[in-house]
Amino acid sequence: MVVTGEPLVAVAGEIGGGAQAALAAVVSIETRDASGQLVGVGSGFFIHPDVITVPAHALRGATTGVARVIGAAESLRFIGITALDPELDLALVKVSGICSLALPVAGGGAPPRSGRASRTFRP
Repeated sequence: MVVTGEPLVAVAGEIGGGAQAALAAVVSIETRDASGQLVGVGSGFFIHPDVITVPAHALRGATTGVARVIGAAESLRFIGITALDPELDLALVKVSGICSLALPVAGGGAPPRSGRASRTFRP
């Protein structure tokens, strides 16, 4: 996946139903340390059926984490970090559940345009 200097946004037409439909891919997260103390909270979204993007700082000091789709009661356990970039404050986290509507990332994996900053995550 290539993350460019462009905003990470989905185009409403690409997700078939606008912003309301996008809520099905948005998650809130909580991370805890080894003693069970809360160490981070944040939000993110599915970019693949079982991968979410979250702020890297929310993972600092954490040994476990859960994500909850907005409006859902069920929590999804963090299985592992597949990519981490503290400089961009981004992390890709594999979770225990599957989302049927992952939001497309701007650029969709296409090569970045000339003159744009980019970062490639490799699992």
